[in-house]
Amino acid sequence: MKIAEILKQYKRVTVVGISANINRPSNWISRYLQENQFEIIGVNPGLPKIQGIQVVATIQEVPLPLEIVDVFRNSASIPSLLEELRPLKPAVIWLQPGAQNPAAEEYARSLGIEVVSGNCIYEEHSKLQALTTNN
Repeated sequence: MKIAEILKQYKRVTVVGISANINRPSNWISRYLQENQFEIIGVNPGLPKIQGIQVVATIQEVPLPLEIVDVFRNSASIPSLLEELRPLKPAVIWLQPGAQNPAAEEYARSLGIEVVSGNCIYEEHSKLQALTTNN
């Protein structure tokens, strides 16, 4: 599935590694997506909540179905995250720049999970918005 199709088809984004710091990409990208009609749920065990965004401590607490799981964590954490995600059957795992892990990506594909790796969801959505606006 192409990135444009993913962003048009799915509107629920689970942000793993969301930060309360407004200067962190996981925070401002989540807000951007929310402003663009995506339902955002953050996952961070250290945050009780972020204004306007529901935050849960674990991926298991996210209401199903999982559509896009957008990951703002280091690449070494991806294999264990996939083990947590396996029974939850997300449609897409989106590994932000810096979260790429080729072996884990192959494993995710073997589980039937669509993988986007190394692309920024904000940049990809912004490009789509510009194309839509200019047409």
